[in-house]
Amino acid sequence: MDIKVVTIDKLNGYESFEDVLNTHDTCQIAEFKCTPINNPDEVALIVLSSGTTGMPKATKISHTSLHNAMFSQSSKDMKNNICVWTPTLRWHYGVMLAFNALTACATRVVTPDCVLDDFTIQQCQFIEKYRVTWFATDPCMMIQLAKTDILEKYPLTSLKKILCSGAHLRKHYQEILAKKLPHVLLVCSYVVDVDTGKVLGANQIGEIHFNGPCKMIGYHKNPEATKRAFDSDGWLHTGDLGYYDDDGEVFLVDRISEFILFRSINVSPAEIEAVLTTHPAVARAAVIGVHHEIDEQHPMAVVSLMPDKTVTEQELINLVEKNLPDHCRLRAGVKILDQLPRTGTGKIAKKQIREMFAH
Repeated sequence: MDIKVVTIDKLNGYESFEDVLNTHDTCQIAEFKCTPINNPDEVALIVLSSGTTGMPKATKISHTSLHNAMFSQSSKDMKNNICVWTPTLRWHYGVMLAFNALTACATRVVTPDCVLDDFTIQQCQFIEKYRVTWFATDPCMMIQLAKTDILEKYPLTSLKKILCSGAHLRKHYQEILAKKLPHVLLVCSYVVDVDTGKVLGANQIGEIHFNGPCKMIGYHKNPEATKRAFDSDGWLHTGDLGYYDDDGEVFLVDRISEFILFRSINVSPAEIEAVLTTHPAVARAAVIGVHHEIDEQHPMAVVSLMPDKTVTEQELINLVEKNLPDHCRLRAGVKILDQLPRTGTGKIAKKQIREMFAH
């Protein structure tokens, strides 16, 4: 691609944004004109996917998709707000939130990256310091707020709205947060049969397909992945299992690629992870499939603990066995780590965990 790369920070061999500002006089800036868009369906930007289940893909977004996303309900919600969000500019969601804020003329507080154990506390400190009113994050932080006393020290009285996305936040935690943050509106945003392709009705679990003016064009220089992502009618196959209820609201269950195959039964890691995180000592949990000669795969849990909390592997095995069907039992055991590896977008890096415990 014949393009000029401009970096935000200083990087050898590339022109930085600061260099651009310093090397152009005010007349040039005043006379600047945007390049006309001849074809709204051409690529406007290329951003990375989150890379939760593998290497991030370069996602192509058209001018039309970008325009529709910039003037979506998210932009309207941000208007006149002071905003903070944890998704970074490294991936698609963080970039779109940045465009939404620009369109809404909202104030955005840019916080430093942090994937340490004190991440949640630091974000609360930023919210308190800058009197943030609109906040977007993932379920990991919401679970910590629900399970700890952090909100007693940081009541977040300025907040009006929290947008939680990226994975399913259990109703149990939503109810706890509603009591702890009664002044905040918590919004959790997240179908065909995977095996047959049959269109399903309400409350039936299948793969979520969608079509609309904000979908991507495809993956840059990856025609095979692009072909897999779309069907012949142009519907995008998300790779997410979910369902919609009688009111038309859509709920996420798990990623199809994350499912564990035990004796020809599909086991949802998210279902097991949800039970594990109900234990007061568990901060984060990831469940992976470990190869087994006879049963195909056995579920294994990898967890990190809350500060100053303890739990044994057997206690967690018993917890899952008590609350879930036999095929969900942690037959490959439990591993307790100081921290779970994270992707650049802050999600749990399951690919790295699989490599750590490959048998």
